[in-house]
Formats: sequence, C-alpha cells, structure tokens
Amino acid sequence: MYLDEIDSFTESAVSDACKLLQLTEVNSTSYLTTDPRVVLCARAAYNQIANYINRDLYLNTHYEEYYDEDTTITLRCYPVQSITTVKLIDNKYHGVLTDPDDTVTLSASTDYRLVRNKNLVIYNLDTITDIYYVTTKMLNVYVEYYGGFESSEDDTQIHNALVTQTIANYNRIPALGLTQIEGGGGDVKGGRLLMNLNLVDAGQLLDSVKIIVDPFVYYGSAVVV
Repeated sequence: MYLDEIDSFTESAVSDACKLLQLTEVNSTSYLTTDPRVVLCARAAYNQIANYINRDLYLNTHYEEYYDEDTTITLRCYPVQSITTVKLIDNKYHGVLTDPDDTVTLSASTDYRLVRNKNLVIYNLDTITDIYYVTTKMLNVYVEYYGGFESSEDDTQIHNALVTQTIANYNRIPALGLTQIEGGGGDVKGGRLLMNLNLVDAGQLLDSVKIIVDPFVYYGSAVVV
C-alpha cells in the first residue's frame, strides 16, 4: 500500500524526529523511536516534499510516457535501479493518431542504456530511422523502470529535510486540525522542539526545507500512467 511504502521510507526520519523532540515513555529516560503522532507528521512531510519536488522518492516501479523528446530523457524518479521496458509510442496529444496501439519495443542490448542512474539514452538511430523514416523526428516513449530510495537515510539532504519538516508539522498540530500537544501529557513525555512558526502558514513547506530539496526538483515532461 501507498502508506506502507511511505512509512518504510520515513522510518529512520521518524526515529530521529522523536529523539530531537525528546519523546520518552512516562517514567523512563529512553527516547522513543516511534510515536503515532510523529508517524502522521512524517507522512504529511513526505507528501509536502514530494509535491514540491514533483516526484516520488521511495523505491517503486514507475510507468511514464514522454512526448517530443530527443534521444536523452531524464527519468522522473531517480536513482533508477533498472529499466524494464522502453517502447516507442504514438503521441496521443496530437490531433490525429495513426494507431495508438501500434508500439515498438526497444532492446536493452542494442537500442538504449541507462546513464548515471537517471538518464535513458536511446542510441540506436538506425532503429529510430526505420520506424520514423526520418532522423529528425522527436521521440514519443513509454518507459517502465524501478527507481527511488529505499530509505530517507540513502540521501543525507532528503533525510534532513524530512526530519525538519516532520518536527515542524508536529509543532503545528493544533493548526493542522489535530489535538493540541503539550509536553508531559498522556503516555509520552516531551513533545515540543521550539520553532518560530507562523500558524497562518500551517501545512506549508518550510523555506529552509525548500532550499535543501531544491536540487531534487523534477522539471521534465514525464506523464505518469
């Protein structure tokens, strides 16, 4: 399930957020490594970051189409572990379709390769010429691939951004419409790491987090299918 994948990806970030918030069980000095409220805040943080950078981060199989591309395509959800399928397809966004079911599957051994774990390079121009009859036509491509990070810990910047936003969300819980949290109550001690937060801006990504994740923003033309 989608939430299971997010929870697995954010597990270490939840643990670090709990420690920074100094959450401990009552009558104990041991820090918690998980707390239901922090898990919810981490899920929200993941979605806030993913929406901002226009891509998913957790490791999964992705199905995407690219239209009017050249022979090098930057895949959306890198790092890419492997490419399963590459097909040349018709462009469904043009006025007239020749045949939407007429596709050509390219060969991994002769027609394309993965470069730097994110770029699909189609290099067999003879194959393209045989299909399109000209060498200048932009490519329309369907791609299936396995990509993303197993855990936020796989990239320090992503991990730090996720922890920071999770803590911010935790401190914003009253403004997010959840029960107000004060230190020392319930079954958990601790619970507030002070930040200068404007509750009118509750639910937004912190500017400091935007700066951290800016290098991961995807500006390409992938169409998720």
